[in-house]
Amino acid sequence: MKLFFILAVIVMLAGSLVGELMLQDPGYVLLTYQETTIETSIWGLVLIAIVLFVALHLSLQFLSYLLQRKSKIGEWNRNRGRDAALRKTLRGMTALTEGEWSKAQRSLSQSAEKSDFRLFNLLGAARAAHELNQPEACEELLARAARLEGNNDLAVGITQAEIQRERGQLETALATLQRLRNLAPKHSYVLKLLKQTYLQLEDWKGLSNLLPDLRKQHIISPDDQAALERQAFLGLLEQTHNTLAHDSNNKVRTHTLVLTWSNLPKALANDSKLAERYVELLLENDATDQAEEFLRGKIKKHWDQDLVKLYGLITSSAPDRQLKTAQDWQRKHSNDPTLLLTLGRLSLLNEKWEQARQYFDQSLALEASQEAYNEQVRLLHYLKDDEACDALMRTQVNTLIADLPKLPMPEDSSYSEAETEAEAEAPEDSKSVIPAEKGQAASA
Repeated sequence: MKLFFILAVIVMLAGSLVGELMLQDPGYVLLTYQETTIETSIWGLVLIAIVLFVALHLSLQFLSYLLQRKSKIGEWNRNRGRDAALRKTLRGMTALTEGEWSKAQRSLSQSAEKSDFRLFNLLGAARAAHELNQPEACEELLARAARLEGNNDLAVGITQAEIQRERGQLETALATLQRLRNLAPKHSYVLKLLKQTYLQLEDWKGLSNLLPDLRKQHIISPDDQAALERQAFLGLLEQTHNTLAHDSNNKVRTHTLVLTWSNLPKALANDSKLAERYVELLLENDATDQAEEFLRGKIKKHWDQDLVKLYGLITSSAPDRQLKTAQDWQRKHSNDPTLLLTLGRLSLLNEKWEQARQYFDQSLALEASQEAYNEQVRLLHYLKDDEACDALMRTQVNTLIADLPKLPMPEDSSYSEAETEAEAEAPEDSKSVIPAEKGQAASA
């Protein structure tokens, strides 16, 4: 309040001083421009200058106000457009989730330009166009997404690869995914899509090269990893064998198989399924000695009954050595029914009939396997030991029916009577057929 009073006094004094000066000498000012002349006192000029200054200041203030209002109106319009785009984007994403492809494509593509999430709009619209079977619109939307500023290559590429896989364009999808892998070598989803694509293409070479990265990034569980590794290298063995020219000789085919096996990871070296198939492929190319040597070494390092059984099915150039090798194994595995079955088969290979019979008996005593039973019945049949053969067959029948539920069965006598009556009532031409069928069954 005191400050305001002091300022008022100062203004009054200044005004009095100016008024006194104006009375004493008003001054004279003459302004001439071409034919225009302005005459006034100096104090009039000062007043005009003050008025002009105030007018200019007010004009500038008003212009600034208008510009601010225009900016605010523009910002309001932009916000209004963004809000509308956001609402359309949300409707489009909801429609995409619900599978309303036409609505999703329309909402997402229309709001893409004004949306703060243009990448999501365009990728979602591309997905909807794909579901609507509109490949050209889908590619155009993906191209627009790729042209956006920012590092969007990975997001666009993944969507593109997924769509290509769903179209069945597996080779194209593989090329896209390999490019993405170069951009992001450790990206788990890219690696997962690569794995699935290799499986669909049955590209076992590519899958086998991908396996180390899958293991490092923990893409799949350890059990699934082991199964996938087995599948990949089993397929690689088959593929290597099948892609060789049909006119290639067995030596070339065998060499290629051996080379493929030598590149097998150490973790799979003791996989019995792989080893078993490898031996089977060697046998298909008549590489019996190589198959026998390979199996002998595998079984020595790691005892496996499937491989032991397979060893008994190899006919090498030295069957006596095979039998001696299996007999050496018997010292450590004397009660192994599978080894005894193999010993019986190798004894047959060496034409040691009674020895084979004893091995088959020992195997059946430990485990009543169908293979050992079949081998023994065949041997007894060719040895003409019908009594032992019938006894073995009766034993097998009793074993088979032991676990069956107790149900009424026809008596032997009633069965014989019924059979006799059926034969008596049968036409003459069919009677001659029945014995023939019985004879065939007996010989079988």
